[in-house]
Amino acid sequence: MILITTNAWEPTADRVIRRLTKMGQPWVRFNTNDYPRKARVALGSDQTTAFFVNGSGKRIDLSSVRSAWLWKYGEYDLPEGISAPESKFIHHQCQTVMHSAYRVLQERAFMVNVNDRNHAANDKPRQLALAPRLGLRVPPTLVTNSPEDAKAFCAQHARVAYKAIGLPVLIEKNGDSATPPRMIYTNILSEKDISELDQLQFCPAILQAYVPKRFEVRITIVGNEVFAAELHSQNHEATTIDYRKTWNESVKISYRVHALPPKVAESCLAITREFGLAYSAIDMIFTPEGEYVFLEMNPTGMYAWIEDATELPISDALAAMLVRGGMG
Repeated sequence: MILITTNAWEPTADRVIRRLTKMGQPWVRFNTNDYPRKARVALGSDQTTAFFVNGSGKRIDLSSVRSAWLWKYGEYDLPEGISAPESKFIHHQCQTVMHSAYRVLQERAFMVNVNDRNHAANDKPRQLALAPRLGLRVPPTLVTNSPEDAKAFCAQHARVAYKAIGLPVLIEKNGDSATPPRMIYTNILSEKDISELDQLQFCPAILQAYVPKRFEVRITIVGNEVFAAELHSQNHEATTIDYRKTWNESVKISYRVHALPPKVAESCLAITREFGLAYSAIDMIFTPEGEYVFLEMNPTGMYAWIEDATELPISDALAAMLVRGGMG
């Protein structure tokens, strides 16, 4: 059995599910946003009781799972009308149980990816420290909430980009309803921004010397396979700093399959393996001088938009790896 944990509204999982179905492989889906109201989890000290019951009522014995794809998460479905402290308490209990279940699962099944490794791999300062040792160039970077150090860093570089360290979204709630998440894009700090850096003490950030781009490269690692695509973000003013602005604006950039040099591809595989991952998505800059510059790695980075634009067979590779139960 192949287990896929995601949420009800995430369509990328459907791509892999369709391929598994076509291959005649048994699979089951567990949407985390059904838990705990509709879905169930049970873990016993006897090591034999370990199962999920998904929102459709299907029981999933973890002992029957040979491969698992931990893809996307949804907010837990908590009772209505509870207080904020109660909500926080229940959320923590649910999260603790799910993480325990994933640890039980990783002892029995091939995981894409092991949950604890996903969390460790999201450590961007560690990524940037590790990348040069594996042959990847990185921009001068400072992670801080110190206004004094931030101002000194800005004085050393002609242009400095501001980036969020963790999940780059703002989620606002009004009672029981929530407005759509608001993206925190990468931006170049203006003189006014630099003059207001005293506010940085309340929220740390990544400051990075800006690297000019010919285009950007998105590299998707699936086991031992490397899929690279060019993102021609410099063709539109709105996307010169952050290509993700295409997701919310009526701007279309062009994409092409990219032939990554073998040494760069091996370095991408190396940093993915260093974190113990079977899947990752890596963002790089290709400079006007023809150099590759590593920006960051996302252990659960989206890929459907790249697959649609380039026809790179990423879903095929993911399905094959899950069926194989190993990196290949």
